Amino acid sequence: MANLEDKVASIYRKAGYNVQRNVMLRDKEGNISEIDVISSNMLKKRYVECKDYKGVIPLGEVARFKEVLRQNKIPLRKGLFVYNGRISKRGEKTGINVISYKNFKIQMEAGNMLKKIIYISLIAGSLFIGAKYNKEVNEFVENPDISKISEKMYDFGKDVYEITKDYVHYVRENRD
Repeated sequence: MANLEDKVASIYRKAGYNVQRNVMLRDKEGNISEIDVISSNMLKKRYVECKDYKGVIPLGEVARFKEVLRQNKIPLRKGLFVYNGRISKRGEKTGINVISYKNFKIQMEAGNMLKKIIYISLIAGSLFIGAKYNKEVNEFVENPDISKISEKMYDFGKDVYEITKDYVHYVRENRD
């Protein structure tokens, strides 16, 4: 059976992230620390610590991960502590993002579904715009009028730009 690190790395890979495992970092003091999983894509990078406990995860585990991030000048918002077991109330309030493996898996699957919906919407929107302008292109072929086709191509470009701008805005609002 796969361990927690393998499961987390696999979920990130399935979501299209580049994944590195067991990455060794050296801080300015020369101390070496290991990050279990580093996931990255064009929009974000996550440093993930995985702990598979049967009971309560000691506060020291979360605090140690926080210190590894701090010593390596990694913003705390980029850290993610994924666990099996239970996290103490104090462990939840360290400034580190903590999440159970079960909830991590659910969130990643929901995010993947949302991405698919957005991609399908973009493709459908592009096809609609293409169909909208197809009639004008056919008319131009039959009766060439450069001024009309230039105007229509400008309108087409504006529509594509607006869809792209809306998508980029959505992605920026929902990353990290």
